[in-house]
Amino acid sequence: MVSPGPGGASRSGRRRARNSAGGGRGPRPVARARHGAGRLAARPVLVGLVAAQGIGLLAVAGFFAAEIARERVALPRGAAFVLVLAALGGTGLLRVAWGLRALRRWSRAPALLTQLLLFSLAVPALPGPRWYVGAALLAWALAVLALLLPGGTEQTDRSVE
Repeated sequence: MVSPGPGGASRSGRRRARNSAGGGRGPRPVARARHGAGRLAARPVLVGLVAAQGIGLLAVAGFFAAEIARERVALPRGAAFVLVLAALGGTGLLRVAWGLRALRRWSRAPALLTQLLLFSLAVPALPGPRWYVGAALLAWALAVLALLLPGGTEQTDRSVE
């Protein structure tokens, strides 16, 4: 039998009381949002833009799969490699969009890196014959960056105050 400690409570009872009061190793409370209503309204737009990028990459993977199935590609191994990269990238971006929606800290870095990679695709396309594709990619990346950067870590941070 466990003898009661100071104050008349057993050790396990003190531990339960400490954990339930937030002083132990239990789950930490989520910090209150420190941004205004405008930032809350912009978050679904950011999540939608990043999710649309992921869906777009999955559509590219589907296009390559159809072209490989029809045997209309000159380099099947290269097309299969692009298919795998597009499928992995699209799946990853959908996971990043979920992380942004759930306010996960880890989701900001891959979203930022994706926009920087999108810049590297958009800028060389601007002087070419399909400049409108580069302009659309550039505008999309700028829109995501504008929504992603100004809030700092407080928009997507789950730290305790």
